[in-house]
Amino acid sequence: MKKKIFIVLLLCTWAFLSFPSDIFVTTKDNTNVREDSTVSSSILGSLPSEQTVEVLSESFGWYKIKIPAYISCYISGNFAREITPAEIEVTGKKVNLRSRPSLSGKIIGTVPERSRLKVFGQANGWFQVSGYPYAEGWIHGKLLKKFDGNFGLDTLEAVTKSRLNHDKYAEEKAIANFIEKSHEYLLPILKNKLPTADAGTSYSIISVLTFMGRKNPDVVFYLLESTRNAPVEVAAAYLDAVQNVILPEETKKTPYFYKAKNNTLSPEDIEESREILQQKYTDTICSLGQSQGQ
Repeated sequence: MKKKIFIVLLLCTWAFLSFPSDIFVTTKDNTNVREDSTVSSSILGSLPSEQTVEVLSESFGWYKIKIPAYISCYISGNFAREITPAEIEVTGKKVNLRSRPSLSGKIIGTVPERSRLKVFGQANGWFQVSGYPYAEGWIHGKLLKKFDGNFGLDTLEAVTKSRLNHDKYAEEKAIANFIEKSHEYLLPILKNKLPTADAGTSYSIISVLTFMGRKNPDVVFYLLESTRNAPVEVAAAYLDAVQNVILPEETKKTPYFYKAKNNTLSPEDIEESREILQQKYTDTICSLGQSQGQ
């Protein structure tokens, strides 16, 4: 019997994370995500049962969602440059994402300049990419249910550090699986909480973000992109998480968030550090790709 991810969590004394009302869950396997709100529209991909999705709007029983990172879309090579075989940078001001590698493909999102996207493949002048968090699709409401849940941040942090009691192992594993599966929808929640979080809460969020990044490369892309135009302390928290993921544990790391709290980190420092970490991450991806190809 399939394990449910909706479990009763430990009571927490602080820092509750409440899921917004626009988080829904799929109710069936192979739930189709379509490019428009009709059953005759093209299928962009499918989702498993109990996949969380962020709903953006509703129209006549159909729900527009943010498409998960593993469902691909397309961007013209005229407005993007290859950073590595696995990553591109958008070079146009506001570039369309399409459902097919053609100008006749439906526009399902737009991407701002200098954004970086994960690449699945390329052909005939088009890149097949992960469009998250910019691409949108549609699911019929009968295949969704509202997700109601409250997760204590200290419980999430305990899971990432394996600090729950031994008799809570099954619960810990279920929460860890949920974090890994639903990182796309936890990320905006944590992102919204950071600007008003105290230092202790911020370090807990950094811990959870690090856990997510180690489980899924898309999180690192997301965090690096999120440093752009973010408040210094928030951007510093993202940089802390990113370096925790990509640098060996024994490596001496820059305490970005600590420096930001003490007003010794500037926006220019953030920009420079992002470029350095982005290059290190790109080099890591290239090394992995070469070793797997041997």
